[in-house]
Amino acid sequence: MKSDINEVRVKIIMPKSQYDKLKGKYLYIYEQGSHLPFDSVKIENETNIISFIASKAFQPQVVVLKYNDTSAGVKYRRLLGFKNPFFKNSINSYFYIDIGNTTVGSYYNNNSYVNYFHGSIQNEPFLGNIQLSYPDSDNVNRNQIIDNNIKIINKYPYSMELLKQIFEYKNYFTIMELKYMLKHFNSDIKNNYLFNSFELYFQNSISFDKIFPKDLKLLDIHNKIILLHKTPKFNLIVFWASWCGPCRIEIPQLKKIYKKFRNNGLEITSISIDNDNRSWKDALLKEQMPWNQFLNYNNSSNLFFDIKLIPKSYLFNNGKLVAKFNGYNKDFEENLNLIIK
Repeated sequence: MKSDINEVRVKIIMPKSQYDKLKGKYLYIYEQGSHLPFDSVKIENETNIISFIASKAFQPQVVVLKYNDTSAGVKYRRLLGFKNPFFKNSINSYFYIDIGNTTVGSYYNNNSYVNYFHGSIQNEPFLGNIQLSYPDSDNVNRNQIIDNNIKIINKYPYSMELLKQIFEYKNYFTIMELKYMLKHFNSDIKNNYLFNSFELYFQNSISFDKIFPKDLKLLDIHNKIILLHKTPKFNLIVFWASWCGPCRIEIPQLKKIYKKFRNNGLEITSISIDNDNRSWKDALLKEQMPWNQFLNYNNSSNLFFDIKLIPKSYLFNNGKLVAKFNGYNKDFEENLNLIIK
């Protein structure tokens, strides 16, 4: 779906009943996980086009279309749905865009929709929910899992979605197993930022989930990129998110810990995995945590830490890992009493 120029065009075709409701409003396109739209179009016809010239570095990305709506007097942006071409009676909102044309026939209700979707080849494994596997216990046949994964990769060697899955499952495989699977992707995807991230992971693999991540990139509250630096003595790194109930329940306990142990050299570094910058900042305003607050930058923590559930905390002493805490821990303070003297 490539063209001679780097133009991305998304054509949205609406059923008449939906167009009659939305005429004159704006339709916004968001990158997955982003709070701010990167483009929009005013709805003037049943067919509307969002187009922009992308940079040479443009990579296929997952997007969603939204429009303004009101429910119980509250304004919000509703997701625009479409019929999934790979699953009968399934409605989706997210899809991949790429250089070239994407056409989306929108869904309004069961009696009013345009049953058409065509776009990037990235959508087949994505919308088709093609899944790789990983060895999650010692008594599984690792070779069979890898062989099955390679069969899937050979069918979709261009797939960003499969590459994302391998990166997510990376700590279940050895370095040699990862490199063997990665060899089966095509040359285009090997120029992708995520593919290149594997090289950094391979370099860090010996220290993965063990060593203080001095090269970890984070965003501060002013949206500036910083590197995580060591503190003189103890540093408790806490991964959390604004939407995580147990994380929010843990915060009062963290405040007690901070007050009790800060004179013993303890610093706390909270790292949010929120995709929504505003939700993170709203939570900070409400919680008023008096220690360093950062946002995970471009999922860079995945190169250093195994974060499969939150809250999750790592206690370092002069850069050396001395304890891990998985999930909400009601005995957090008592556990630290045994370590911090």
